[in-house]
Order: sequence, then structure tokens, then C-alpha cells
Amino acid sequence: MKKSASKGMALIIVLMILAIMVLLASTMTERLTLSLKRTEGTMLSQGGYWYAQATAELARMILEDDFANNERVSLDQNWATPDSVFPLENGNISGTIIDMRSCFNINAVAAPDNEEVRATGVTQLQRLLEALDIDDYLAETIADSTRDWIDADKVSLAAQGAEDSFYEALSVPHLSANVAMIDISELRALRGVTSKVFSKISPYLCAIPSKTQHININTVRIDQAEILYAIFPERLNLSIRDFEKLLDERDKSGWKSVDEFFTAEIFKGLNIPSAIKSQLSVQSEFFQLNGIVQFSERLIRVKLLFKIENKKAYTIRYQSSGLGS
Repeated sequence: MKKSASKGMALIIVLMILAIMVLLASTMTERLTLSLKRTEGTMLSQGGYWYAQATAELARMILEDDFANNERVSLDQNWATPDSVFPLENGNISGTIIDMRSCFNINAVAAPDNEEVRATGVTQLQRLLEALDIDDYLAETIADSTRDWIDADKVSLAAQGAEDSFYEALSVPHLSANVAMIDISELRALRGVTSKVFSKISPYLCAIPSKTQHININTVRIDQAEILYAIFPERLNLSIRDFEKLLDERDKSGWKSVDEFFTAEIFKGLNIPSAIKSQLSVQSEFFQLNGIVQFSERLIRVKLLFKIENKKAYTIRYQSSGLGS
């Protein structure tokens, strides 16, 4: 009987030892798997990061090469090649470079009115919004609210504008920025800008770190002729169709100068104010790269803003976000 009990006890001990060994093996396997996944994740992150850096460097080289050989900016240059894809080991990089002087700079509307004369930038923004089929009153509201959002004071300069007192009363209260916009997405926080309105107007607008409006007549797209139309006063009786036709007839290398641009038939007999001429250009100094990096199964979206100085491209803003796999 004692011998049988001893055997039973020994069996229990063996089973306990076996259970402990299985548990230890399972724990070690789990930790090893987790460690391998962490290592893999780190490798993917590092690989994606360096591919993103390669994307930025490639865009910089393209811009500098174009600026080294050209005195003006136009759509026949290498930077303007759309949706470029470059295959690499374990992935690829792709992207499009956009001239940020081919859109309406929202940060150029901060100027105050001149006594009874409304600020030119605000009037031009309203004219652009109306050209995009935004209701007249809403267009005026958004234009005035944009200036109030950007200018340094907290006083609304027009009845349709909006400062802190308006935004504080909303269901989700916030304050006006009173500084220049960093990204055009900030427009969604403004009075009157619904998601539907934003989707319609945002492709024509941009936010660059400059208070000037210098539209590059060589890079404005034909389907965005409203941008040029908005720059010119209503009294000149120029139509959107006039500018569509003008851009359609534009040589791919563009106009050599703003003066050459104004030799076009639609301007014959018109007295164009010098203030309007100064808002047009054949050069650009801000470019944005919208890129996608694929490394293994990981996708990363990158957005960079370059500034050209002395024919060199400098990154002044860098954004990246994961897109999963």
C-alpha cells in the first residue's frame, strides 16, 4: 500500500514538473513571438521612415534641377510630372509635386479695409467663392470670417465676420486663431464652412507662410480658371470662360513674363490696375509634395512643403501619417 502511494506521489510530481515546463515553454514562445513582432515592427518603421526621407530628397533634387536650368516655373518641367512612381526594394515611393502659387493663398486676405474701400484680398476671395457657386451671402460671410480668423486683432471688421464671441457660443466652442493658417484644413473651423462647402472650395485654396498673393499664370490648371477670374475686378467684365480659353491656348512652357500674358486678346483695350498685375507672376517659391511610401506591407502618407531660396529647395514643413497595410 505504501509502495503504491509512493508511486502515485512520484507521478503527481512528474506531472507538476511537466506542467511547469509546458508553461515555461509557452511563455518563452509567446515572449519570443512578441519580441520578433516588435523587431519586425521596428524594422518596418525604420524602413518606412528612410523611404519617406528618400521621397523628400528625391523631390528636393527634382526641384533644384528644374530651378538650376529655368528662370520661370511652368508645367513642362520635371516637378510637374503627375503621380510619379519609383520602385524600390521591398516597396516603392510615389507622389505629386504641386505649385503652391497656382492656388489662392488664403493668408493674403488679412489686410484691413481702406476707409470705405473693402480690402482687395477679401473681395477677391468672395469673388472666387461666388464663381464656385457659393451663395452670395455665404461667400461674403466666409470671406470676412477668413480675414477675422487670420488677422491679429479680436475685432470683427465686417458684420458677416466672426471673432471669439461667435465661436465661443457654438455647441463645441473654440477661439479664432488670429494668426496665419498653417494648413487649409483649418478653414473647416470657420463660420459658414460646412463639410460640403469645404469639399467644393478647398481644391482652389492653399495656406502658405506668406501674406502675399502671387498667382503663377503658368501653372494654374485650366479647370481652375476661377482662380485667375477672381483676381480681376468685376468692372473689367471678364468671364470665367475668357480665362479657360486663355489657359487652354497657353503654351506648355508658359508665358515668359506677366507683360506677355497681358498681350492676350481678352485684355485689349482694358486698363489693368498695377495692383492686379503685381499679384501675378511666372515664378513660384513654394511647392508641396503629396507622397505615398510603401515599404513591405506598410503604407505611409507624407506631405512636405518646400521653399525655394537661391535655387535651393528647403523643407519648411513635414507631415507623415500611417495608412496601415
